[in-house]
Amino acid sequence: MRSQSIELSIKTIYLGGGTPTALSPKNLEVLLAGINKKVKASNVLEWVIEANPTTFDSDKAKIIRNNGVTRASLGVQSWDDTTLKTLGRDHTAEEAEESFEILRSCEFKS
Repeated sequence: MRSQSIELSIKTIYLGGGTPTALSPKNLEVLLAGINKKVKASNVLEWVIEANPTTFDSDKAKIIRNNGVTRASLGVQSWDDTTLKTLGRDHTAEEAEESFEILRSCEFKS
């Protein structure tokens, strides 16, 4: 991001497409902090981030929560390990459930 000191008035932020949680915790923090520097937080009604159970953990949950993200979208297509394997997903049903529990513990409502 350029270092211009403009403040954008954005209502919705959606980070996805490349699974932002694949970033290291440090790089995820840098990305979210950079967005926060450019966006007027009081105008944001919803801030969503995509998360993959394979690359998601409590440290990343805390980072996204502390940076204003209001909702996480987990890439869970099934709760059945056989189906997940058929779909080529990297995570298991257990990892998906753990990710949901992490989100709940950080008080994400959806």
